[in-house]
Amino acid sequence: MNPKVLVLILNYKSYQDTINYTYNILNQKNINVDVLIVDNDSQNSSFENLSKEFVNNSRVRVIESEKNGGYAYGNNFGLKYIEKEDYNYIVISNNDIIIDDELLLYKLTERYSSLHKPAFLSPVQTNKGLPYSAAWKIPTIQSDIFSNIPILNKLYKKFNSYNLNSEDVTIPVDVLPGSFYLFKKEIIYNLGLLDEATFLYGEERILAYKIKKMNLQNYLALDLSYEHEQSKTISSNLSKLKMIKLSHESSIYYHQHYKKSSKLGIFILKTLYSIIQNRLNN
Repeated sequence: MNPKVLVLILNYKSYQDTINYTYNILNQKNINVDVLIVDNDSQNSSFENLSKEFVNNSRVRVIESEKNGGYAYGNNFGLKYIEKEDYNYIVISNNDIIIDDELLLYKLTERYSSLHKPAFLSPVQTNKGLPYSAAWKIPTIQSDIFSNIPILNKLYKKFNSYNLNSEDVTIPVDVLPGSFYLFKKEIIYNLGLLDEATFLYGEERILAYKIKKMNLQNYLALDLSYEHEQSKTISSNLSKLKMIKLSHESSIYYHQHYKKSSKLGIFILKTLYSIIQNRLNN
């Protein structure tokens, strides 16, 4: 019997992308898949258009959050909605991706069942067919500082990334991008859902940190992939400066509340972030 998979898609204003992607998901084969769309209080016609589009489709449900509390809040709203329902796996997914492989979900569930203490499993994220931020190591205060100093950025990338040319088809990794990942349903509830103190960015590193604490492991499937149009929805609704500020805020929060990084390290990081934001603002 094929496992039951729920794909959770967060929508913010870009309802046509969500419609296209939902049909993309419904084309998956050899798998029992349902879709839950959470409209994150878009304040446009998203909820009405999505509801109308899928009103007669029993495999798709559309709900609306009470406010736009960001990525973590919106996904948690959906996760709480289906907490008591009978699904084997959940996929958290952006709406601006394309899946060409009609057996992707089937392959992921088959792979997942063979892994040792798995938490999240993801295909390789690509942009225009090339791997892009497929996975990275849990950031330290030093690596976050290095990544924001141009002369040290290449060094950061070298030591913080993974070899995607491994002979293994699946490799253990720390952090997976939040655009698409699959997991056994109980995992996310055992982790305590997503941290809603982050509005955008940084959720992945917090989840990876919690996963390590639970002695579980994230994995990247090197032979599977999906295409992601990076930050399409975000960039159409937020300025570059606002996106950077949100990213910086999430980074500081992570180091203060999870990594318990040194006060000196956090001071240096805050100073770097302030310099970057001031340059963009001028």
